[in-house]
Amino acid sequence: MALSTTGSRIEGFRKNFASERPRTMSKRRLDDKEKARIEMLSANGATPSRIGRELQRSHHTIQGHLAKPETQERVEDAKKVLAKRYEEEARRILDSITPEDITKASLLQKATSSAICTDKSLALSGQALSIDVHILLEAVNRVVALRDEESQRALAKARLNLNALPAQE
Repeated sequence: MALSTTGSRIEGFRKNFASERPRTMSKRRLDDKEKARIEMLSANGATPSRIGRELQRSHHTIQGHLAKPETQERVEDAKKVLAKRYEEEARRILDSITPEDITKASLLQKATSSAICTDKSLALSGQALSIDVHILLEAVNRVVALRDEESQRALAKARLNLNALPAQE
């Protein structure tokens, strides 16, 4: 009796938790939309396992598609396009930093965004770390120059305010 009770408990457990199992992977062929999604996710650095989970496909199916020479070429082309976009965005963000931004907290956000875009651009294009240092130095020098300009303006304004005070006897 105890054995059958244990058996029924196990069966009940299986029935209760069967719906929480992941859906079975599709056995159908990849359609063009899925192939394009796989290629873009791969170009962005997603692993075949992650892509498989997102598309509810076997990572083996994803790996098979990514192993094809024509797919590898499209992924490399997509990486180049993404790298160029990130590089342009990093420069746009860097160029948008004004002296007023230095006094605001959003400067940190802009600098962080620029750094992330720069890192992503370099990673996608496979460029050397020395270029990263060059861009970082360029950003630091620009921020220092803007900060110096702002300090000079603030000092000049303070001197004017000091000179405008009535003389004390």
